[in-house]
Amino acid sequence: MKPQHGSTCPVVVADSLDWQRDYAATTLNDLIALPEHRLAEVDPLAMNLIVAKGIPSLSVIAIAHYQNVVNTWVTDFERRCLPKWEPYFHEAPHDFENDIRYFRLGMVCQYLELEVGIQYNPDQRDVQGILYINPSDLFLNGVIDTREGTCGNMAALHLAFGWRMGWPISLACVNSHFILRFDDGNAIYYIEATQSGFGGFKPDPDEFLIETKKLPPIAIQSGSDLRALRPHEMLGSFVGLRARHAQDVGKYEGNEC
Repeated sequence: MKPQHGSTCPVVVADSLDWQRDYAATTLNDLIALPEHRLAEVDPLAMNLIVAKGIPSLSVIAIAHYQNVVNTWVTDFERRCLPKWEPYFHEAPHDFENDIRYFRLGMVCQYLELEVGIQYNPDQRDVQGILYINPSDLFLNGVIDTREGTCGNMAALHLAFGWRMGWPISLACVNSHFILRFDDGNAIYYIEATQSGFGGFKPDPDEFLIETKKLPPIAIQSGSDLRALRPHEMLGSFVGLRARHAQDVGKYEGNEC
């Protein structure tokens, strides 16, 4: 395994996971007030959509509907696909870093792309600039409804999937781009959730990310980049998406967002 330059920060994983928890009455203020260990118990899918509901056009989102959709996908992956695919790892473990964790991360990427049909929004790939007028381009309801997403909601979808698997996975930042970081204190893998169209996954080493994203040393030393976000930092990143939409529709002054 190549050395990792990002700050080690094993992901906070809840002792127990409740896929069916009702978040209909939970507000952003409720989440902000939670201590870290309690916020880590909150479904990141629900966390994302609770923040989204603060946008008037998304205020009636039924969080339970989207939980049920992703719950169904995870159950299908665990019961149908993973038992069928894992023998390939045992036949040639050297093709997968000799690490079943690495293999399973890749299989989630394969499942979401090939079985569910998730892809990067073709209208937004390779554009030099974009205005997020449609907030669903940033939040999980959009990628689940249309099967097309961006780095904002595709990374969050992989995160919600991995959370349901009980994996130590979180969002991580590379400049203004979201990726995923698996970090259990022993193994660290970065996953590019927007890499679709190849039937697999893209686990970039940190050296590649540092070079291609032109990350300065201070970004690594300070822990702003290539580090698993803590629960309140993750919540803050979702609030940042809401603020980006507010800015792009001209509501960046005052407290409209």
